[in-house]
Amino acid sequence: MNDIVVALISSVLGGLVVAIANNLLIRKKTEAEASKLSAEAEKLRVETLKIKSEMSKLSISVDETINEKIVYDGSVSIEGYDIKLSGTTSNASELKNGVIFIRRSNNKDIYEICLRKYLFEKKENEYLPRNELLTGPRKIRLTCEAKVTRGYHRLLFAIASTEGKPLDKTEIIVDKLDWTEIRTYFRFPPYDDCKLHIVDMPNSLEGSLLLRKLVLAERIEK
Repeated sequence: MNDIVVALISSVLGGLVVAIANNLLIRKKTEAEASKLSAEAEKLRVETLKIKSEMSKLSISVDETINEKIVYDGSVSIEGYDIKLSGTTSNASELKNGVIFIRRSNNKDIYEICLRKYLFEKKENEYLPRNELLTGPRKIRLTCEAKVTRGYHRLLFAIASTEGKPLDKTEIIVDKLDWTEIRTYFRFPPYDDCKLHIVDMPNSLEGSLLLRKLVLAERIEK
C-alpha cells in the first residue's frame, strides 16, 4: 500500500512540476510575444509619424513652388473704398465692419459686388491692367469666406473686361450657416484690362448673405 501511495504522490508531484514548468514557459512566451507586439506597435507609430512629416514637407514644398503675387488683400478687412455695391433694391446691401451684407427679401432681385482696387506692378489701380508680356493665359486665384442666415444664394464670380466682355466665370451656391471658405480659379487671355464681379443671382432664396476675407492672387510663371 505504501508503495502505491508513494507512486501516486510521485505521479501527482511529477504532473504538478510539469504543469508549473509548462505554465512558466507559456508565461514567458506570452510576455515575449506581448513585448514583441508592443515593439512592433511603437515601430509602426514612429513610421506613421515619419510618413506624416514627409507628407507635410512635400505639401509645403509644393506650395512653395507656386509663385503668386497678391492682387487684392481683404483678408483682414474689406474697405468701403475697395468695392462698389449695387442692386435692384436700394439699401439691401452694405459693408459693415469689413463684412459685406446682402439682405434678400425675394428671389427676383440681382445684387452685385464690383471690386475696384487692384495692386499691379506695385501700383494701385481701379482695375487689373492687361499684361501682354504673358505668353499664356492669366491665372487668378480667388478665396473668401461666406455664409447665409437661411436658404441659399447663387453667387456668380466673374472676371470681365472694363468694357463688359466676359473673360471667365464660375457659379457657386452658398447654403451653409457657418463661415465656409470659397476657393475658385480663373484662366483668361491677358490682353484686356479687367475687374472682378460677384453677382448674387435671381432664384436665390430669401435671407441674408455675408461675405468676408476676399483675396485675389495672380500666378506668376517662373
